[in-house]
Amino acid sequence: MRMPSPVARNRRGRPATGTAPHFAVRLPREVIAAMDRLATAESRPRSEIAREALTEHLRAKGYLT
Repeated sequence: MRMPSPVARNRRGRPATGTAPHFAVRLPREVIAAMDRLATAESRPRSEIAREALTEHLRAKGYLT
C-alpha cells in the first residue's frame, strides 16, 4: 500500500494572504463611502485606512499601547 506524501495537498479556495486573523465587520454605507474617498485621495487600500483608524482610536482610548 502506498503511503500519502508528506507534502500538503492542494486546497480549494483562495490562498492565505497573511498571518493575522481575519476580522469582518459591517459598516454603514456612508462610512464605507468616506473610507473609499480617503483611500482614493491617499492612494491607499481601504483595509489600510480601516486598520489605521481603528488602531488610532484604540490608542487614544488607552486600550492599545
